[in-house]
Amino acid sequence: MLCSCGQSLTTSEGSIPRIGRLVFPSYPHYVVQRGHNRQVLFAEEADYLCCLETLETFKKIYDMNAYGFRLMTNHAV
Repeated sequence: MLCSCGQSLTTSEGSIPRIGRLVFPSYPHYVVQRGHNRQVLFAEEADYLCCLETLETFKKIYDMNAYGFRLMTNHAV
């Protein structure tokens, strides 16, 4: 799957791996995405826009709500 900015959302092995978590229906989750070894995630404005577009896409696909978020240079909350 590709982000509208052209970045891949999968790896050569398939979907991006993540640690499983308990899911309770209708219960909010606190999610943090960090750069590996504190590397920068968002180097320029296009990176922020790609992240926001991806969030909007997956909100629609999975019928979810995002009640708040923050995008910072080395992590997203």
